[in-house]
Amino acid sequence: MDAGKLAGQDEIGLHVGKVVNQYKIAKHFELAIGDNTFNVERAFRSLKTIDLKVRPIHSFSTLMAELATIVRNTCRTPKAGPDTPTFEILTTPNAKQQRALDLIAQIHL
Repeated sequence: MDAGKLAGQDEIGLHVGKVVNQYKIAKHFELAIGDNTFNVERAFRSLKTIDLKVRPIHSFSTLMAELATIVRNTCRTPKAGPDTPTFEILTTPNAKQQRALDLIAQIHL
């Protein structure tokens, strides 16, 4: 190894394997190792299948299922006529829902 450069598929694979195993990240990357090259492609399969990984909730579908229990009800006082003004009641988010909503609020486009 000269000045931090690796040569050969075996040597590159050995060093990459140590990092991948140490940080348990193999499932997140597709690796292509050659004699003089090391290419990493981020695996976006989850995104393409609408299974976007979101933490602390584990996937887009579970996030949506969790948030789906939050409802807004339009209400009227009992025995009121159809022209009586309405008011809305929003269910209170649980701790996980609130955390997800707080994280969403931090996204700036």
